[in-house]
Order: sequence, then structure tokens, then C-alpha cells
Amino acid sequence: MKYNIGIDIDGVICNLYEDAFPVLKSMYPAKVTGDAFNSSWEKEFNLTEEQVMDCFKEVGRRGMLRRAKIYPGAKESLYKLNRKYNIYFVSWRNYIPNSREDTLYWLDSNKIPYEKLVITNNKHKIAMKEQFCFFLDDNAMQCNRMAKSVVPTYLYRRPWNANEPTDALVKVVNNFKEVEKILLY
Repeated sequence: MKYNIGIDIDGVICNLYEDAFPVLKSMYPAKVTGDAFNSSWEKEFNLTEEQVMDCFKEVGRRGMLRRAKIYPGAKESLYKLNRKYNIYFVSWRNYIPNSREDTLYWLDSNKIPYEKLVITNNKHKIAMKEQFCFFLDDNAMQCNRMAKSVVPTYLYRRPWNANEPTDALVKVVNNFKEVEKILLY
């Protein structure tokens, strides 16, 4: 019997931020300066959550979800994990136009193994319903909420979450090799 695991997409499997950053710069040129970012866009550029969400809505309208780059090593690890686990991708893309269709297209065209795609901001509810034995996300707030659901929760360390506070129950991983060690050995 395979157990269920939940994995976020953006910032964990795919690097949508790299392609979205020029869109953000074009939308808010007075606030977004420079060519790189080291923390959350809200904090680094003094943007509201709504402004950042508007950027990703525009990214969706431009069809960029279909062309997102896969992080090196992610796909290979997912194939290894898929032998032992049902992979549920759980993403907070529900506010982006055509997100479900575009994400399914991206997953299938890149031949990424998965059991199910769930698009919601209530990731903790899905984790409980599907009885996840592991959850991985790059959003500290989502991890903190998930950890309270008794699902073993891991924050995927990225520059934008390096200084974010996490619940004592949240563990940190830095790459997919660490995820493999936790789940496969």
C-alpha cells in the first residue's frame, strides 16, 4: 500500500518566480528595483499580498504556468518518491486564471508523476482528508498551519523564507536529496 504525500508546486518543484519577476517589475516599477530578490516580494518591495497576487494573475493570463522551469533534481526525485508514495500536488493557484488547466498541462507535458492535483489555499484540510504522511512547502505560513494538523511538515528552504518564523513542529529541508533521505531510507 502506498501512503499519500503532499507537495507544493511553486518554489518547490518549479521556478515560476524567476519568470514572474520581470512581470512584477513592469507592474510596479517604482517599488521593484534591481534584478534580484532575497526575501518575500511583500517584504522586500513593500508590496501588498493583493499586488503580488495581481502579478501572478497576469502571469496566468500570459500562459506562463505552462512554461515554468523545473528545479534541477526535482523531477528525478519525484520519480523515486512515486515508487513508494502517492504524490498529491497541492498548490495555492486557485486565484490565477486557468490555473488548473495550465498546471495539469505543465505536469503532463513535463511527464511529472502525480496521483492528484489539488488547487486550494486550505492545504491543511486536504492533508487531513487525504491522510498525508508528509507535506512539503516553501511558504512558512502554510507550513505553520499544516504542522498544527499533525501532518509531518517540512519547509523547503528558499531565500524568500530564510528569515520567516516557523512553528517548532516544522522541520526544514534544503534540497530533494534530503527529502529522499527522509522518505526513502
